[in-house]
Order: sequence, then structure tokens, then C-alpha cells
Amino acid sequence: MLNLINILMSAVIVTSNYDLYYIAKAVVDPSHEVYYLVDETEIDGETFRPQDFHIRLLNRADVFIHTGTFERKWLAQTLWESRNSKILENGIGHIDISKYIQLYNGSNCFILSKENVKRTATVLSGLLRKLSPDFSEQFYEKRLSDFFKEVDKFFSDMSTISSLITQNPSIYSPCLKYFADEFGIKYKLMIKKSDREEFSYRSARDSAEIMKRINSKLLLTPHNIENNAEIGFMSAEIPMIKIPTHLGRKYKDFQSIIQGIVIIGEIPRADSVKKMIPSTPPYSPEQITQIPPEQPRAEIQTYGYITSRFTSVILRDRPSSRAAQAGKISGGQKVLILEKQNEWIKITDGKNIGWIRSSVITSEQNGITQ
Repeated sequence: MLNLINILMSAVIVTSNYDLYYIAKAVVDPSHEVYYLVDETEIDGETFRPQDFHIRLLNRADVFIHTGTFERKWLAQTLWESRNSKILENGIGHIDISKYIQLYNGSNCFILSKENVKRTATVLSGLLRKLSPDFSEQFYEKRLSDFFKEVDKFFSDMSTISSLITQNPSIYSPCLKYFADEFGIKYKLMIKKSDREEFSYRSARDSAEIMKRINSKLLLTPHNIENNAEIGFMSAEIPMIKIPTHLGRKYKDFQSIIQGIVIIGEIPRADSVKKMIPSTPPYSPEQITQIPPEQPRAEIQTYGYITSRFTSVILRDRPSSRAAQAGKISGGQKVLILEKQNEWIKITDGKNIGWIRSSVITSEQNGITQ
């Protein structure tokens, strides 16, 4: 990899996103040109559509760096259209960072993991210094060391933020799992199984009800939570901490991420870090009047058990046997009953949520079906 026959005086390095751009810019020879394709603080990388100027940029690239996650839908075609053999897969200038770091469930928010950030920087420093062999090893080690100091300071500040999280939190999406794992936060529920799921006001209200029933009193969300979902949680009086999950023009460096954290609602001891992050009061009653009215729900038993006659049962995302699968729950498992429609019941075990037929729910563990 990067065994370039003709070492370049000034190389063109293109990264798939701003996070990789920021790291590469920090550790490489400053004479190299470094560019990025997607700013995920402004554009959803999953639905990104490369334009002609992106193709032309990749055509000039000597090195292309990506994470192999959100780019899957457009990466292969875009690289092919660039007509640049150096950066095609298995090319001398093609670097897939996902081979070196651990990404959770295809989530691209690795910037919230100290180990992933440092490992990415180390890999890029080692590979990209081959573009400028005239510089000493000490030159690159100094740049890497300076970047590590910046990273250590960032995660030290984030540790102060994490000290607020003492009241049975839930996390909104896999992006926040990096943050939770980094600081040993044991969350009670992950609301969305994938960063690509779209949540509505009603979905948020349903999730807020689950949080309350499992005594989860705080929600960690990314900066780009859907507006309707945010309003839904706030109207349910769920305190939130919004954490930027990507660098970009909106959060151009690590310090910007700290300053971009927003506290919504009443959180104990928030005053102790108010100099680091702003505090945003809950929505006023005037604002809440814009929220659509809740739909009446059927009165049903709160808890039940999956009958032990089955090893496991399949959850559906809608009350229909033809609906897509939404997960599985083991027989004998205690579940929370959320809603009922004819012969279907919507349930959750705190991790999975979906619809099953009422015939597989019992009122007692190992008991008779209702």
C-alpha cells in the first residue's frame, strides 16, 4: 500500500468525510493538499450523491481514504467514474480505515472513540509519511504527538460531561454507543437500532413512554436528531444531552464539539459544567401547543410473558404476518405491552420492539395464553 514508484513533492489526498480529513490534515506533511467529500454535520453521508466536481477531485487524487461504512452506496461507482486506477480498491492509493478500527454496526461516528481516533491517526501517519520520505521520522512523530495531546484534552473534557450522566440513561442511536462505551456508561435502552432509521414525533413519544416505564431518566442524542423526534421527547419531559457526533464545518475541531453539546431539561449537577457547555431550557407551553395531539390508546395489561411453548417468537414492524421482521424475543421473556390492535399486540423487552399475535402472550410466566 502506498508503495508509490514516483514519490510526489505535493500529493493530493482525498478523504470520504470531514472526520478523516481533520485527522489526515493533522498528521501529514503540510505541503500535501487534503480534501474531503462529505461533511456529515451538514449532509447525510448515507444519501450523499457525488457531483461532477467530486469526480474531478478524485481523478486528481493520489490517495483516497474512507471508512467503508456509509460510503457503500456510492463508493464503488464514484471511484470507477473517476478513472483513477491509483485509488481503486487494491490500488496503491486506496486506504480503507475500517480495516484498522472497530466500527459498531456500520455506524460512522468513530470520532467519539479515543482508541479509534488515535489508531486512525497512527495508521494514516505511518502510511502517508511514505509520500514524503525526505522528512525525518522525528518530524512525523512530533505531528502525531501534538495531535494526541489535542485528542487527550478533548476526551478529558468529555469525561467531565459524562460525569453528569448518573440517572439511568438511554441512547438514541448506535452513534452514541461509542460515547457510552468510551466512558463506561451503562445505558438501559438504544432507541434506534440503526443511524439510518427515521423517527417521528409519535415514535419518540412511544420511546419516551418505554423509557419512563423502565426508569430511564435521561436520553443521549446526536446533534442531528430529527426535529419531530426531539419535540416528541421534550413534550414527554425527557431530559436530553445532545452531542455532536461528527467534525465538520459546523464543528470544525474537537473544542467545537464540546461547545456544541446542548443540555435540554433539568439535569442534576449540570451547573458544574455550565462554563463548558450551554444549557437550553425546556420548550415553553407556547411552543408545545404546536405539537400534534396524542392518539388515544387501548387500555391493556402493562406486562406479560412470551409463552414458553415457543423457543422464540418473531416480532413484526407492523401488526401483520406479512410485515418485515423487527427482531426476536425468547420464550418465557417478560415484556412490556405498549398497544393492542385486534389480535396483535405491540411489545418491547427493552431492546427489541414490535408486534406479535396476542395468542403468544401469557399473563404469568410459563402460564396459559391470554
